[in-house]
Amino acid sequence: MDRVMLPGAQHNANVSLKLSVPGLACTAEVFLSADGGATKVATSGQVAFTATGSQQTVICPVTMPQVGGIFYAYLDIAGGGVVLDQFADEANRILVPVVSNVEITW
Repeated sequence: MDRVMLPGAQHNANVSLKLSVPGLACTAEVFLSADGGATKVATSGQVAFTATGSQQTVICPVTMPQVGGIFYAYLDIAGGGVVLDQFADEANRILVPVVSNVEITW
């Protein structure tokens, strides 16, 4: 089911993940896009965190765009300044990569 969120409303994306390198300086960014991720219409910005090597949750606040439309959520995870993985929540699917387990909830 599509989630209906009002323009300008702020929501926290709770990103649950496990990175295998404890102590690694990382960032998580959740953003919304209507064109396959090419254009970010709303973003949490890069939220800094340190990988624990265990399951952890990173909170990424996103303000909904002022324009109406259908948007998909994307997640970029970077460690040590290098993009480790990118995820797309399209058609209610969360892609799970080899390096981590990721779940985004609003």
